Amino acid sequence: MSKCYTAITYTALPSAVKLIINVLTSFTEY
Repeated sequence: MSKCYTAITYTALPSAVKLIINVLTSFTEY
């Protein structure tokens, strides 16, 4: 179960980071 959780985390982490970066850049643009 722990291995499955790490796999899910490693798959979802890049998209989450990209989303956070997009939000931060959109905030700094204003």
